Amino acid sequence: MDNRPDLKATVRELRKNQTKTEYIFWTYVRNRKIKNRKFIRQFAIIFEFENKI
Repeated sequence: MDNRPDLKATVRELRKNQTKTEYIFWTYVRNRKIKNRKFIRQFAIIFEFENKI
């Protein structure tokens, strides 16, 4: 799956303005803190419910 260059700015903005819940989640999963698993923010995945795309 290729990361879409046209979404790069949107993805960066979402990472900068994350919710409190997202902040807590990434605090715990980064640096292999959960079962020594590596979590990365690699791809933007967007699902639109109305058009199911």
